Amino acid sequence: MKILLAIAVIVLGFVCLSAGAYMYLAGDLNSDDEMTAVSPLLRIPLDQLANSGSAAVIVTVPHNVQWERIRRKWGDPGYFVGAMNYPETAGQIHCLDELGIIVEVKANTGAVLLRAARHHPYPYWARCLSAGYEFRASPGTELTIRATSARHPMPTGELIVLCNWENLKDKTVGVMLTEDMHRIAAYPVGIGLAMMLAGTFVLVHRSRATKIDTPQR
Repeated sequence: MKILLAIAVIVLGFVCLSAGAYMYLAGDLNSDDEMTAVSPLLRIPLDQLANSGSAAVIVTVPHNVQWERIRRKWGDPGYFVGAMNYPETAGQIHCLDELGIIVEVKANTGAVLLRAARHHPYPYWARCLSAGYEFRASPGTELTIRATSARHPMPTGELIVLCNWENLKDKTVGVMLTEDMHRIAAYPVGIGLAMMLAGTFVLVHRSRATKIDTPQR
């Protein structure tokens, strides 16, 4: 009876351990990945445009192990070009046409097609329907982003390039749930290991006791 009970405890412990391991491995993005995915790829101060009338920045579309992990989970994003109010906590994106800012994006193969953005990145907001431009580019592509405008006073802020993820709010909620699952997973893993060790100890102890009780021939 004790042997059957010990085996049952080991099996149940293995189930708990497997459940905890599955919870831990279910999602592979964390808050650091999320921060990387939503941070601007470049920033150009608007006062630089106000003073000089133009600015050009070379940026490479991210392509490393972390970004491979992000794209594997979230897909390949589009890229949004817009003028963000400062500080960022205000969350407002200025309308580029009102600021008179013209943007060009070029790759080594030629000009990159810019379209009026269908939506602006979450959680920012804008007064106009199309607050900026969007484009697509392959990982590892080197881009030259040039912005020009007439020399006139600009609001405080920056011209930025952001990944324009679809359903970003749902994605960020998923990351939070994943990290919660990682924290919770420690409990079934610990319980499962303890049960398996306890069951194994009972079996080993029972086996030794049986050998001692067995008469020598």
